[in-house]
Amino acid sequence: MFQIPPTLPTAGDLLAAFDTDTPDIRSAWFERRRRAMVMASLGRRRYHSALELGCGTGGMTSLLAARCDHVTACDMSTSALVQAREQLDHAANVRFLPCRLPRDWPTLASPVQLIVLCDMAYYLGEDDTRVLAARCHEHMAPGSELVACHGLHAFPGRRAETRAIHAILGDDPRLRETVRLEDGDFLLQIWRCVP
Repeated sequence: MFQIPPTLPTAGDLLAAFDTDTPDIRSAWFERRRRAMVMASLGRRRYHSALELGCGTGGMTSLLAARCDHVTACDMSTSALVQAREQLDHAANVRFLPCRLPRDWPTLASPVQLIVLCDMAYYLGEDDTRVLAARCHEHMAPGSELVACHGLHAFPGRRAETRAIHAILGDDPRLRETVRLEDGDFLLQIWRCVP
């Protein structure tokens, strides 16, 4: 369910909270385990193109770069993007873009084979989540996969419940769920676009 707190956090509040936690997030066992589970759940060994929305400091991006020919990674935090670029300065197949989603959207040459959203959509309101989902669906072709992985616990600044977010993301008649994994901490779902 979407819940709007009485006082909405500003973009600066969200960025400050994100930047404060960044060093711990990258090294935490929880994050490493979750990224490994996402990567193990992907339907293909290799992808031509991937779009990562909300890449943060690049923990997932580095794994995607190893399995994709081209990765476009977006985030609204410029400090997170700086860290991600430093971490992946050797990866010529990764393009980092500052984007305030869903308003800003990266220019993509064609539909992508893989779209990944981890821990970013619960900062959006319901209308923005619907716009984000529509944009994801527009950039998928038959065979493309959409990955959503979000934590289940409450935290300050959260504007949407994980299951509500995923229901919106998976709400396209062309999408078929191929993976659903829920543990006590997060929900991972993957949908494949069918003709």
